[in-house]
Amino acid sequence: GGGSANGTPRPGDADRAARLLDLYYASKAELLNGLLAKLTLPGAGRGHDADATISNAERVLGSIVTILQYDVILYPHMIFVLRRFPDRPAGADGSSATATNGEGPGDSSSIMSTLPPFDAESVRSRASRFLAAHLPLVRTKVKSVLMVIAGT
Repeated sequence: GGGSANGTPRPGDADRAARLLDLYYASKAELLNGLLAKLTLPGAGRGHDADATISNAERVLGSIVTILQYDVILYPHMIFVLRRFPDRPAGADGSSATATNGEGPGDSSSIMSTLPPFDAESVRSRASRFLAAHLPLVRTKVKSVLMVIAGT
């Protein structure tokens, strides 16, 4: 569906929704590219900082996976299709993320009321295109990091 929570879609809503999705995913691409740049290994080949290199790589890779899982796949569906903001990120203990539906602090319903309706298929398609464009970059960078670590 593409129905609005507060009535009939207005003219231009589809274009506005597409622009908002583009901005959302452009910001995630910038974040992901920044993290991929942090995977550069300045001390490659010098054994005395191999532990720090591995620790840094683990931390950055963990952030990349979290962004792909939540910011690219789960949260866009929650925000744009279900019209709920996530209010608590998933924890390292395996707890799942929860979402607000406009009740409580910050009253997200007032923010959601300003958003145009989003077509669920468009949101899914945008996430798929993002993953298709970025997963090969992540794979290439991870492969090079693993090769350097294996050589230490």
